[in-house]
Amino acid sequence: MDHLPDGADWEEGSLEARLVAAALGRLQTVAADQLSMRKLAAELGVSHQAPYTHFRSRTRFLAAVAGAGLSVVAAEAREAVERAGSDPFERLLALAEHYARFIAREPHLFDLAYGPTVQMRDHRALQTAAIQYWSLLRDVVGACQPQGVAEGEIQNRCEIAASMVYGIARMGAHGKIPRVVSSTPSALIADALATLVLGWRRGECGAR
Repeated sequence: MDHLPDGADWEEGSLEARLVAAALGRLQTVAADQLSMRKLAAELGVSHQAPYTHFRSRTRFLAAVAGAGLSVVAAEAREAVERAGSDPFERLLALAEHYARFIAREPHLFDLAYGPTVQMRDHRALQTAAIQYWSLLRDVVGACQPQGVAEGEIQNRCEIAASMVYGIARMGAHGKIPRVVSSTPSALIADALATLVLGWRRGECGAR
């Protein structure tokens, strides 16, 4: 792994970095609950106690892994947004499409980072990456708002947009969208976001 995440308490090329990279590789095919620290250590030719020397617990190790992976995802998302240009809606759409690809292509990393196995407080790398990702979402959603929308309401709208994209992307990834729906998940996300943004700009959405 050549990306050292903010908040990491290990050095590039260290055993800890190699363990994190090995775990991220495993998450491509297996869920976090199937990750064995003992097996990862064996693959790297070190004692099964070696991971605990630095990470101290399985929970903290998994949180570090989630943070390292999410840091890469957040950086890639920012690049996708920048490539979309200056139009606020196109930037929102680019972020949503990247988010949907993340959910579909790396479901085990997503579930580890945002599921119940670990908490943001379990490792600074995870907390930092999650804040970076959310800050990007806030900036992109905020740019789609009319003047005068309170910060608290913008944060609410961030969660609404993210949850909407998550629902469609997850249903699509699992093949659960009914066959009578002719649109692709990507098209559904675009249509849903267009409806949301139109409502925001018309002042039709707000705190109840």
